[in-house]
Amino acid sequence: LSIHSFDRLNIYCCLGPLDCTVDDFWLMVQQQNSDTIVMLCNCVEMHKEKSAKYWPEEVGDTLLLGENREGVDLEVLTLLSW
Repeated sequence: LSIHSFDRLNIYCCLGPLDCTVDDFWLMVQQQNSDTIVMLCNCVEMHKEKSAKYWPEEVGDTLLLGENREGVDLEVLTLLSW
């Protein structure tokens, strides 16, 4: 879902990725030049998995993507922790 509002600010809403779609999620983030991601759910809620953990564990850690997908070669670096 793409929302065009807020004086040329683009907001993209999507479900949290599954383990098998984490690469696709980060590819979309890169393609859309997104600089902020807001997660509105927990990975597990009421004993059901809602989203894969798609970010590196610690600030400064890197998540390597594309091992299971041809043509995807991305690195995700955690810069901030809330």
